[in-house]
Amino acid sequence: MARHSLASRHSQFRPAYSQRARARSRKPEISAALERKWFEFDRNVVTDVLNTLHRAIHNGAIQMEMIAAEQMFDAALSRTFARTSRRLSRTALKLKELGIEVNGVTGYPKP
Repeated sequence: MARHSLASRHSQFRPAYSQRARARSRKPEISAALERKWFEFDRNVVTDVLNTLHRAIHNGAIQMEMIAAEQMFDAALSRTFARTSRRLSRTALKLKELGIEVNGVTGYPKP
């Protein structure tokens, strides 16, 4: 019984054949519901990161403010702690505002 090569009858079995060329031309269809889930996931991740940063910086600012108020160090260093505390508080406020902005976004930007 003679064996015949499948490559002679079917082009997809030939060594140089590739289905990728056809696959690239098709754009995958993504449902609006799936895209919405992806967006919600991404937004929640970003919001969580911003909230974590906000809390950490806010807590650091409070700690530095207490150190400055207790005057554990000389006056110049205590003033430096107070200034740094105010700067950290402003940064924490900006992060909180950014988090509010992120929560207000309703979808990915359109290309």
